[in-house]
Amino acid sequence: MLDNKILELLKPFRIKLYFKKLIEYLSYSILAFSIITFGVMVLSKIVPITFIWQKIAIVFLLSLIGGTIWSFYKKPTYKETAKVIDSFELKERVATSLELIGDTSDISIMQKNDTLEKLKESSLKNKIVIKPSQKILLITFTILICATLVGFIETSTYKESKQLEQSKMEIKKKEKKIDELIEKVENDKKLALKDKKEIKSNLKKLKSTINRSKDLKEAQKNLLKSKKDMKKIGKDLANKKLKNIGENLSKKEITKDLGEQLKKKGLEDIKKDTKKLENKLKNSNKEELKKSSKEMKELAESLKENKELSELLKKISQDIDEAIESGDLNKLSSKLNDIGEKLANALANDIDLGSVDELVSEIDGVISDLQNNSITNNSSKQNNQTNSESNSSNEGNDGNNQGNGQGGGGTSKNGGSGQGAGAGSGQGGGRNNTSTGIVKDYEKIFTPKNSNKNGHDAQVKVNKNNTGDSKTIQTKKLGDEAGDSIPYNEVLNSYKQSEFEKMETKEIPQAMKNVIKKYFTELE
Repeated sequence: MLDNKILELLKPFRIKLYFKKLIEYLSYSILAFSIITFGVMVLSKIVPITFIWQKIAIVFLLSLIGGTIWSFYKKPTYKETAKVIDSFELKERVATSLELIGDTSDISIMQKNDTLEKLKESSLKNKIVIKPSQKILLITFTILICATLVGFIETSTYKESKQLEQSKMEIKKKEKKIDELIEKVENDKKLALKDKKEIKSNLKKLKSTINRSKDLKEAQKNLLKSKKDMKKIGKDLANKKLKNIGENLSKKEITKDLGEQLKKKGLEDIKKDTKKLENKLKNSNKEELKKSSKEMKELAESLKENKELSELLKKISQDIDEAIESGDLNKLSSKLNDIGEKLANALANDIDLGSVDELVSEIDGVISDLQNNSITNNSSKQNNQTNSESNSSNEGNDGNNQGNGQGGGGTSKNGGSGQGAGAGSGQGGGRNNTSTGIVKDYEKIFTPKNSNKNGHDAQVKVNKNNTGDSKTIQTKKLGDEAGDSIPYNEVLNSYKQSEFEKMETKEIPQAMKNVIKKYFTELE
């Protein structure tokens, strides 16, 4: 009974002691955090460290969690609590009582009663003070101030890390854009299931490679490679569709020639081939038309995936059947007018994978964004350095060119003779230093420095017929000098962006939009 009472009275002391230890461990944890922060700040001035404040915040949270976990691990026991209480002039009463737990002798009972009396004293609880060490707090505070001051020092490495941060943030945005493209492919009704899987697989690989990209340039390279792969996929899918349609058409007598032409030449001169089919149907007799109608129905069934073509073949079959039933074949001829052009358009529309072209355009847009950000980063980097200036000068000074000539003419009627000598001098020296930025992997375009400027006046003095001085004013316009270099893709992207914005504001057919997008894609 006495044992339980002693343990019950020790509980509040034990809890208070735990919180004292917790504050102590957290103080050491924050001290460790401040040392790590100082080290990271110094290191960030030598090596680029991205998202440094986020990393410091994570270290702070980890230090707090670490200190809390350690305090649980080192939770004080009853014996440790007894030692602390005995240090408050209890002369080992509490420790002795704990050792005598279970002992019911008279001396033991007397000792435990004495301990109970001492533990009930209210002043005893106030002797366990919960507050951090002032010394540790002072050291921590000093180190954190030093770390903050170091943080304000701007170095080229610090600026580089900021640019890397921007790059990584842009890359994250582009990853979200790729997720949107994957969802778009999933909802595309025109693509077959196999084709969807292949395209999605490529987009997922692209997302993975972009995520591993160190900077915008690397991400841009990965996107360019993916764009080429996507173009190839689109081309392969179109060829596969074309081959499938060609093989199906070749199986039927009425469309055999058209099918063979599709397999050989694709959609080249397709209108000529469909026109031949139109004329063939118009010139067919009743029996031939019956056979053609049957074949058209079968083709419509086998080409279900190509909706537009399948629907058109069904309609032709129905028109033939109706004409045969009514016995008015002349009416059929008028219905078959322009059927060749309609067939050509249906084939082109079914083979055209507009969704893949749109994906390529979307990827192209992502590349443009990355290029613009990359250019912005490069220009900001250049602004932090000394700008190189290009100078060109042309000078002309005194020089020496000498020439002597002597000649005698025939004697004149009056006996005169003539002799002449001439001397001329001239020297020119010029210096032309042009500094242009090197743009790798791009064609170079230059903005002329002296466009729309006049030339300069030059004055030359010569002797004329030994009679006096003559002054000649000569004006010359020098050729344009190459000025600042602009990347080819930057110029192209500017035009492309302008055209895309116009397309959004004007009513333009989707097919024409695809043609414009294709045009700009192929220019790169």
